[in-house]
Amino acid sequence: WHRATIKSRKQLSPTVTGLTLKIHETSSPPSATPTNSSFTFLPGQWVDFQPLPTSTSWKPKDSNKTIGGYSITSIPKSLPYIDLAIQSSRHPVAEWVTCHAEVNDLVNLRVGGSFTYANGEKSDASVKATTNDDNVLSNETTTKQRLLFVAGGVGINPLFSMIQQWHVDQRQNDRSPQPRAVLLYSARQEEDLLFVSELNEMVGELNDHFRVVLTTTAPATDYPAGIAASHKNDSVGNPKDSILRNIEYKRGRVDQDMIKDAVRWINMMDNAVLNDERNQEEDDDVIADLVYICGPPGMPEDMQRLLFPSQNDRIRFVQSTDDVHFEKWW
Repeated sequence: WHRATIKSRKQLSPTVTGLTLKIHETSSPPSATPTNSSFTFLPGQWVDFQPLPTSTSWKPKDSNKTIGGYSITSIPKSLPYIDLAIQSSRHPVAEWVTCHAEVNDLVNLRVGGSFTYANGEKSDASVKATTNDDNVLSNETTTKQRLLFVAGGVGINPLFSMIQQWHVDQRQNDRSPQPRAVLLYSARQEEDLLFVSELNEMVGELNDHFRVVLTTTAPATDYPAGIAASHKNDSVGNPKDSILRNIEYKRGRVDQDMIKDAVRWINMMDNAVLNDERNQEEDDDVIADLVYICGPPGMPEDMQRLLFPSQNDRIRFVQSTDDVHFEKWW
């Protein structure tokens, strides 16, 4: 365990609270449980999060629910600071964070998870499905140049950390052709989408090598009036009043057509297909090297079936299911 202090909190969406915490750099007294030394993590990992008895208004009704698990949304170079995005719920820890936590409250943190992204050339994700209590890592070192990220709801959290790391890697990358990545990000309503400004900025900086497609699934009648107006046209494009010009907007769930379009795009490197032996017009040969998926229960499995159908006559967008990595929610 490691001790940390809440340095700031802000509302990221109507239901998600963002925290910035600072990991303590000095060791705890010998009598304390946390060690606070050598706090490290890989993009995609989560932390066990435990308020202290001295934390503001921390009075859990259930002694068996004093720890919550939340994905880290920042990257390692930001240490000793880390960011979390916590969705409101009836779980005591989430309720405390969203309703009672204050700046300078102390908490304990413990890193876990094997759903990780190491850097632009290596992935530590060794299995197509992992759970939050699985800490097995691999040493896969194959160069991966075509990446697809698929997020649903707050499943964007670990992927946002991965994408930020990929973004940093690419800005330092001078090899040719440069890798490409696409994020397909789905939420119920536009107001539920997180990190949109940051993603828009990254797309602008990486120009033709990073693409973000946001899609919302709620019927237009479910939107507040101002948001519904921007979705009168269901075709691809940005809301007219939006300043986020680098991002594409769609309606509906992520489907095979969206995946096909995304995978075709990441196969174009400097206006050429990455592998000269592949013909871009042959869907069977247009693939993603790595796919990272995180979303509500059932979504990762659905996406994997779209990416790698069991029927041999269906289009496949990965070489095998080993190239599809996802994390299951509790």
